[in-house]
Amino acid sequence: MPFTCTRADDLPLIGNVFNNPLEIAKTIRNRENYNPDSGPEPCSYCIIQYEMMNLHTEGLIDEKEMRRIPSFKFPGVMDRIDEIGKNLISSGFVT
Repeated sequence: MPFTCTRADDLPLIGNVFNNPLEIAKTIRNRENYNPDSGPEPCSYCIIQYEMMNLHTEGLIDEKEMRRIPSFKFPGVMDRIDEIGKNLISSGFVT
């Protein structure tokens, strides 16, 4: 079985970890697609929201581009992203 991407929709529904953590842990341990040692090939093209935030923080895309992603359209989201970006820059994590 190929490795399952956590960003994809093909992960099985296994329940609520707060209600039955031992059964869920057993399910994850016994599935090949959860094996980090399987060495999956990384996707050749995958844009996730964290990468978009990085691009914005680095000044490579603007707020207009960011707002094309539905979850970034909510009021206050871009303000918070900008605040986090400024903190990353001032702390030296991003140059």
